[in-house]
Amino acid sequence: MMSDINVKPIVTLLILDDDQQFASSLADSLAVAINANCHCESDPEQAMRVIDNQKIDLLIIDIHLGDRNALTLLNELSTYPDTLVLPKIILSSSGSQLSIDDLGSYGVAAIYDKRIYDLADLAHKIQELTDSGN
Repeated sequence: MMSDINVKPIVTLLILDDDQQFASSLADSLAVAINANCHCESDPEQAMRVIDNQKIDLLIIDIHLGDRNALTLLNELSTYPDTLVLPKIILSSSGSQLSIDDLGSYGVAAIYDKRIYDLADLAHKIQELTDSGN
């Protein structure tokens, strides 16, 4: 039996956003666009548990998480070699105010503004960062 070489491999994403409706919609869109398996979390501690217990290929994170800030999680992830290399994309309403120069040391590979991002561009960046586009 021959396998279909055109089937893209599944990429596993963790979306950390306090707006669960947005996160769910993004997860559905990425599932269709790039065959992504998405986990959605709103709590940084729960996100850390998911990262510890499952193979995550890429983290999409909103900087503002209600009364919390995702920088604490990014700092925690940067202290371990295996999670430092986990590709991270910031998708935040304050994305245009953030700098990759400031966040690159946390493993942040790209920053998108939630208000104006293009799904096709985000999907392409995810494929690029996870090698799932090959």
